[in-house]
Amino acid sequence: MSRWKSSVELDNEIKTIDQQDRLSFLYALSVFCCKAFLTSDFQVDARWKKVIVLTEHANHYVASMQKAGIDLNDNHQYLIFFQLFFHYEFFIDHHSTDPEAILHIMSEMHSSRKMLWPYVFGKKLYQKFNDVSHKARTQDLDAEQVAELLEGTPQGIFQIGNVLSGPFGFIRGYESRIFLPTLKILLWHCSDLGCQAEHLVTLSQFNSPFQRDFKVAMRYILDNFSTPSEWDKPLFDICRKVKWPNGRPFADIPAIIGDCIIGAERTALLSLAFQSEHNNRLISIIKNTGKPVLPPEDMAKSLSPEEQHQLLLVLPDKDIVKFLDELIARQDIKIPASESRVKKTKKPGLKSDHNSKLSNLGIRSCAHPPVIELAALIWSSYNELKFEEDLRWRLRTYETPTIQHSVIEYIRNQGPRSAVKNLILSSHTVTQKVCDRSWTNLIPGENEERLIDRLLWKLGFNSARYEETHQLLLNRIDDFKSHILQLGAKLSEKEKADVRSIGVNLFVSVEVFLEELVTYNVWLLSSDHFTVTDFRFTAEDASERVLKTLGSTVKSGHENFRWSVKGDNTIGTLLVYFQAFRKWLQEKLKENPIPIERPKEDYPHYAKDTVWVFPYKHTQLWADIPSKILSDYSNNIDKLYIQLSHADLVSIRNSLDHKRPSDSFPSTDRMLACVSRLYEIVELADRWRLVPKLYWMIKVDADYHGNICMKFEDYRGKLFTLWAPPLVMAGLRSRFGVPYLIAPFDLLNLPNTMLMFTIKSKSPYSEYWNDYPIRRFIPPKGNVSKEDIPKCDAFEAITSSED
Repeated sequence: MSRWKSSVELDNEIKTIDQQDRLSFLYALSVFCCKAFLTSDFQVDARWKKVIVLTEHANHYVASMQKAGIDLNDNHQYLIFFQLFFHYEFFIDHHSTDPEAILHIMSEMHSSRKMLWPYVFGKKLYQKFNDVSHKARTQDLDAEQVAELLEGTPQGIFQIGNVLSGPFGFIRGYESRIFLPTLKILLWHCSDLGCQAEHLVTLSQFNSPFQRDFKVAMRYILDNFSTPSEWDKPLFDICRKVKWPNGRPFADIPAIIGDCIIGAERTALLSLAFQSEHNNRLISIIKNTGKPVLPPEDMAKSLSPEEQHQLLLVLPDKDIVKFLDELIARQDIKIPASESRVKKTKKPGLKSDHNSKLSNLGIRSCAHPPVIELAALIWSSYNELKFEEDLRWRLRTYETPTIQHSVIEYIRNQGPRSAVKNLILSSHTVTQKVCDRSWTNLIPGENEERLIDRLLWKLGFNSARYEETHQLLLNRIDDFKSHILQLGAKLSEKEKADVRSIGVNLFVSVEVFLEELVTYNVWLLSSDHFTVTDFRFTAEDASERVLKTLGSTVKSGHENFRWSVKGDNTIGTLLVYFQAFRKWLQEKLKENPIPIERPKEDYPHYAKDTVWVFPYKHTQLWADIPSKILSDYSNNIDKLYIQLSHADLVSIRNSLDHKRPSDSFPSTDRMLACVSRLYEIVELADRWRLVPKLYWMIKVDADYHGNICMKFEDYRGKLFTLWAPPLVMAGLRSRFGVPYLIAPFDLLNLPNTMLMFTIKSKSPYSEYWNDYPIRRFIPPKGNVSKEDIPKCDAFEAITSSED
């Protein structure tokens, strides 16, 4: 008599089963079939009965149902048991059932769209769901609504083992993955800004004759035979040809490509794949669809994003990682220093697997704390190479019980960078071994410091990453000044040309600096950070804020200067707008803020607390800043403005123009005075944090009283210390691995409450996800109609591994 068995018991039992590949393939097709949305005109093909052979276990259940008066449609019966696949034992005889015939039937259903799988990546379904009103339905959609939602959308991309679904149908890939098909997808976020839960929407099936038979059979089996044995995990494990004892790295590669590699980036990735050893396999798939074969770049461009997505997943993970790292390194995929890309899609895979993250240093997937990851990688690599004595020699100054102790102590005392440099990169053989094990490819021409940064990133370290903007300006000031100091009083035409060449680059950086100076300060003081910006700075929002706050044009003398939100403002325009901001700020010192008071109904629940402080009582920050602090802020802006007005920037910039008469070229003394003043301006703005520069948290100290001291570092290595806990609940809580902007001054004048902001830089990824998440109101329980109550899917008892 069959009995219930746990996954632990079945892990051993499945090892004794023959033809495991055939069994695994059939189970993959079963899950794909079970998790397909069946259209209203779907009918069970008579061929299912011919290609499926049931086991004695299944026949016992059939006989039991017939005895109870349940007589299933003969064709339905075989598809039902194929979808269920097992209870205590297998329902399907994998020796006699024909998997290729089943695949053929399913492929026909796929191409005719009688079976649909939702494309869960990106925003297509998410936006479509939120563009159409479904009353208050947030738990599930009925079948008609599902059909409407999926109409015109591509077939979904999922993978079990090497069976990969998508726009090209079912194809075989090189890599074995578990990314399960699902009819529960993330389509909305709730209106509570503090809610981070994933609210999944169930896609309900039509109440067809087949579905009615399925529900009757499922209900009878659960009621009379209880829950099924835990076969799902052992069956999925067969698919994983390579076992991952520490969990599978890069398990979310399908979601990374679907959510994080956007537009031209995905085209570049596929183009690189077409130029690799996998070209023949990819071209054969293209040919099978009847599409013309083109050169690699043209071929990649000719495909839809979803077709590109499926083809890329044919590749092994290691090659996808290698190609991504290569494209990021040469900036064909350009990721800002402040940006980390992660998937948005809920991963319907196995819980023990590991997610990935992209930065401008590449893609990583980590299983352990970074210090442990680095230490284990060092000693295991030396051990595999039989270089243990060499490692002991390198660590000879550390007298510890074991080599593991010595490596950990070295990292603790010398730091991870030194460990990589002295224990890994000092040996070509060890470096190659470490790179192979950490999925890090060596890039020709890469300097050592960047290789160290990439290795540390791959192992989970959150190394500080900075944009080059501010340092580049300082470098160009130094270059310009050094060049001028070498010149005499009378300049030759060649010397003038050299000065122009260097000066053009300098003044490009000056324009960027002034643009940041104006936009950041206007945005900071005029925005509602509690309800609008969510304490996140974006250059685009800041530029728009200048337009709204200071106007589309500002008059200076007899000339009107127009603000451009495209970031192409000239030095003259930027200086005029900085002067306008200065006047605006001086007016705010005298202005009554009553008109911009926040409505009481917008206050948070803790605003009435007698200890917590809610300082954001107005819809513009300047009105919440104590007058003394705002006055000090204004004084600093005044000092900077005076320096700018004396720097003669516009005159020098215009005089360097090659279209100007030669005799109007500025003297060396004027240029030296300008660049010296400019350096002082940049230093003051940097020191007072009046420009948006990144700070990364590098250390946290805490005592048993609850005092927390956090140290941050900027691009020049300058430290800034903050204390916690704050007196204000609203705002950011700092963490490692995230860059922050730290506001000028203690603007709120409250203990432990320095204002901080995250930053969102412009990129294909940030632009694509700009309007995400879309939040929906959850109706009160008393107002939920019967049709809005979540439906119980009994089959989830069998496929619970999906969640």
